[in-house]
Amino acid sequence: MTRIRMAVELLGESAPADLRVRIEREIADLDELIGELLLASRLEAHQVMHRMGTEETIDVLALAAEEGSRYEASVHGSPVEIRCERALLRRLLRNLLENARRHAPGAPIEVEVEPIEGSPGARIRVMDRGAGIAEEERERVFEPFYQSRQARPPTGERGVGLGLALVRRIARLHRGDARCLPRPGGGSIFAIDLMGPPS
Repeated sequence: MTRIRMAVELLGESAPADLRVRIEREIADLDELIGELLLASRLEAHQVMHRMGTEETIDVLALAAEEGSRYEASVHGSPVEIRCERALLRRLLRNLLENARRHAPGAPIEVEVEPIEGSPGARIRVMDRGAGIAEEERERVFEPFYQSRQARPPTGERGVGLGLALVRRIARLHRGDARCLPRPGGGSIFAIDLMGPPS
C-alpha cells in the first residue's frame, strides 16, 4: 500500500485529475478491505477477545452518540452498560452507520439503544431510509462479500462486502446476534443484540 501511495505521489501534476481521484479511491477501498480481512481473521480465531485487559464496562448509548455524531445521526434511547472491547463495539457501530450512509446518502440516520427486557444486554437499532432490502436477501447481507442486488447505493459507491459480516461476528462473540428488518415507510433496520461478555 505504501508503494502504491508513493507511486501516486510521484505522478504529481502530470497525471489527469480524474485518474488521480480514481486511483486514490481504489487505494482507500483496498485499505478498507485489508483492515476488514485482518479483523475478520482475528475474530475467527477469537484472539481479539482473549487479549489481557481489553474488556471494560461501556455505556452503549454514550459510544453510539459519539460515533453517531460523525454521521450526523440522531441517537436516542436509554443508557445500557455492557462489558466488551471498546474497539470492537466502535467498529460494529461504525460499520452500521457507514452502511446506512452509503445506501441513503443525505437521508437522516437514526440510532436507538435500549436494554433487552429480562437480561443484562443491550439492543442497538440503526435505521435508514434507503431502498430497503428484499426479504430473501435480509439474511444473506451478513455473508462475507455478499453484495445486495436490490439495495445498490445511489451514488454507485460500494463497500467491500465485509462490514455487515463483521457486525454479526462481533454480536455473536457477545452472545448476541444481528438481524436486518424492513422499516415502515421505507428503508432498513439493523437490530443488534449484545448480551455481555463472550462465552
